[in-house]
Amino acid sequence: MSKLLQRDPAGAGKILTAALLAALPTAEVLAEGHRTPLEEVVIYGTKIPRHLTHLTQSATVVDATTIDQLAFTDVTEILRRTTGMEFRQAGGVGQYNAVKLRGLGSANVLVVVDGVRINQASSGNVGNLIGQLDPAMIESVEVLRGPQATLYGASATAGVIAITTKGGAERDGRASVEAGSLGWRKGSVSLRDRTEAGAGHLSYAANLSVTDSDGVHRHEFFEDRTAQLKLSYETDSWQVGGSYLDADNEFGYAELVEAWCCQTSASHWAYQVPDPHSYNTGRQKVATVWGEMTLREGLTQRLQLASTYNRTTSHDRDDGLLGTRIATVDGVVPGAQAGDLLYIYDHNRGPNFNGLSLTPLAVAPYDRIDTWYEDRSRQADYQLLYQGRQVDLLAGAEYQWQEARHGGSYGAGSDSDWVASIYVNGDWRLFDSRLVLSAGARFDEYDSWGNETTGNVGVAWLLTPQLTLFGNVGTSFRAATLSQLFDPIYGDSSLSPESGVTTEAGLRYSSSDDRFAADVAVWRTEIDDVIFYDYSIPNPATFGGFGRFNNGAEARTSGVEANWRVQLIDHLALEGNYTYTDSRERPVGGDWARTVQMARHKGNLGLTWSTARLTTGVNLYYQGPRLRWAGDVEIDEYIRTDLSARYQLTPALSLSLRVENLFDSEIVEGLGYEEPGRYTVVGVDYKFF
Repeated sequence: MSKLLQRDPAGAGKILTAALLAALPTAEVLAEGHRTPLEEVVIYGTKIPRHLTHLTQSATVVDATTIDQLAFTDVTEILRRTTGMEFRQAGGVGQYNAVKLRGLGSANVLVVVDGVRINQASSGNVGNLIGQLDPAMIESVEVLRGPQATLYGASATAGVIAITTKGGAERDGRASVEAGSLGWRKGSVSLRDRTEAGAGHLSYAANLSVTDSDGVHRHEFFEDRTAQLKLSYETDSWQVGGSYLDADNEFGYAELVEAWCCQTSASHWAYQVPDPHSYNTGRQKVATVWGEMTLREGLTQRLQLASTYNRTTSHDRDDGLLGTRIATVDGVVPGAQAGDLLYIYDHNRGPNFNGLSLTPLAVAPYDRIDTWYEDRSRQADYQLLYQGRQVDLLAGAEYQWQEARHGGSYGAGSDSDWVASIYVNGDWRLFDSRLVLSAGARFDEYDSWGNETTGNVGVAWLLTPQLTLFGNVGTSFRAATLSQLFDPIYGDSSLSPESGVTTEAGLRYSSSDDRFAADVAVWRTEIDDVIFYDYSIPNPATFGGFGRFNNGAEARTSGVEANWRVQLIDHLALEGNYTYTDSRERPVGGDWARTVQMARHKGNLGLTWSTARLTTGVNLYYQGPRLRWAGDVEIDEYIRTDLSARYQLTPALSLSLRVENLFDSEIVEGLGYEEPGRYTVVGVDYKFF
């Protein structure tokens, strides 16, 4: 805090607020769409629809009303406000983006869209998609914290982000435009309706948005076109439907040049080099159809078929001199002295090209030339669900085929795998639902490496009508990616999966008048056989003669999550959360060390004023110190103040405003990457029916 205070003496109020975050009582409001009473919130990502008061793990729900009222333009910012979740975002909107939850990286966070797993077979994560999705197309976001392996299988040790796109639950047609900082321009149109048709109801939703934005640096940009469709027909006894999401985007970025290792805060150097021919293109498609039938009262069966497609291409033309920079310290590159002129050029050309004779002081950014990665999957999920007065039972079977292909300047290859799974989950409600017992088990059979069995047991005990004690113990695993298994240079087909065990306990409270709600949870996760890149393994195929993926490292995370909401007076609410995370890793034969890029402390504190026509709020986000990726330099903490407002000018016309980093505070999320500073977006929304 002292460093931040020295940089911003006028920010004493912000410093005080951050200090309060660390001292506030531990609690959590589980419904960020805060107008819904706690006992009415239902979680659907658990496959058995569960009331939040009966859940044996911690979760957060953000609904479309909250997304709209707070004028979010980025899904990253929606999730940043939730407990336990943080990001490493490189620069402006649409740029490189990595999600982290409970001290674990993106390969342990499963993302599900309309019930479809979208983590890529090649990388194990979803790339930059979280920062590129359009929030206007989202009906709800559920963050299920803790292992969800019995429901979803691999890659859910930290939790699941379950995104549901908008459907035709209500009649709505609108068009909107936005403009703002960094040349942000966005236009969107949507149609939604639900009508009687024959013996049932036909629902549809169609959304289209186009975004165009500049970046922080010259030549940076972000362009996106996203289309979303959803159609369903339902009667009293059955329903069928389908949904489709197609996101097509492109972003240009400035390459990062930095010292690789063994640095200190005093000696570390890093800067970005704008490049007009360095950009990424991406295409993400998620398509699914489903059918559900009521067999008899309380018993339903459901079949969902889905496919996913993702293609990412990195373009980096090797076209010579990019620019020059004055060296500010000695030793930036071998032989450099402070004040020397450094020439920045694409490294494959060598020191003499384009008629220029460059000195050995030249710095060479990494170069990728038209390298592409393509991931496909086919998924099937059959569920048989019984919902009774005291018992809910779910039995299911899944099949997933996945393929990863790549090509370009690093060679070409193609690998595939399939996994077949069976699972069962159940809840037992005893003593008039004051005691809920939950249990589940799952068996996954992989074609490439074998099988894994996971399970969980949990309890939710309503001590009083307002106070619930809950706890859960669950196992989980993360399978090696297809690249880690089959890459001809670095892969090892004998890799075993990482295995995890998580223990969680907590309390929920909601006052009878719904003016105060709070939750606190503590957890501990232990992961063995962590997959890592082992530089000690001889490998003649690599440039240095060593290096291949291997098992054997360990990881441990533990912490406290807290979230609360207080209705101070009519129309005015105070809400916030705080997360303490202790995340550590131990390499094979080494000592435990703090996990890089993970903050120990993170929190939000916000005030919201809401009336029939106006919703406005201010939120302070605190991010504690983190180690950069090399583990040798600590990144400074920061506090960011965001402002949002939506005003209903007429029944059809509304105006919105969102200002991020209102006080233009110095923010570093990834060391060396320049952030946008104060960022403002205004919007106009017209509802034509």
